[in-house]
Amino acid sequence: MKYPLDIHTHQSSALPLESIVNIRFPESFCFEPGCYYSVGIHPWDVCLFKDASPDWALFEELAAHPQVLAIGECGIDKLVHRDYLTLQETLFSAQVRMAHRLQKPLLIHNVRGTDIVQRMLRGGASNQSWVLHGFRGNASLAAQWVGLGAYLSFGAHYNEEALCQTPMNRLLVETDDSTLGIEEIYRRVALSRQMSLDALMARVQQNIQDVFFNRQEL
Repeated sequence: MKYPLDIHTHQSSALPLESIVNIRFPESFCFEPGCYYSVGIHPWDVCLFKDASPDWALFEELAAHPQVLAIGECGIDKLVHRDYLTLQETLFSAQVRMAHRLQKPLLIHNVRGTDIVQRMLRGGASNQSWVLHGFRGNASLAAQWVGLGAYLSFGAHYNEEALCQTPMNRLLVETDDSTLGIEEIYRRVALSRQMSLDALMARVQQNIQDVFFNRQEL
């Protein structure tokens, strides 16, 4: 079976089976045959729910769909809506619990919120995978996350030392909102890791199978 190469993109025009397209709930969308998705409440969208809670029943209905491979992106961003940080935590916590219930991995957005994110994940007693998407942290932070069992997904911009020190069995690749194609990002990562492109793609394909496909029949 061929698995997608791009684990996180906001490009709705991504080719079927090649990418996991992110849907920012509550935006509307239709499941297209042969496409993969993630669904989450982004911390940037917290103000949408300052007066009313999300429709969690609808969220779970979407999240449980077999074409949805992950919950997220979700998490904490201390650079936006600081007055609503408590609400960010509440929404993130609910999605952590739902990911645990549905046995799907979490795609995590983390900007200066490591203390909060790690506290929530440690307290969740969950066994689903955590993926730090668009990881740009330094090597020390990368080692800390890997030590907790997380996967790190690298996009167009990254700390090269962190990338090179991330164990190969914890490494993923994405485009996020970059205009670069996924093939170019793989090429850059392979160059940084001083390994062949084919070897990198084969290893990441195994990681993608482990994270996104082991618990589901698609």
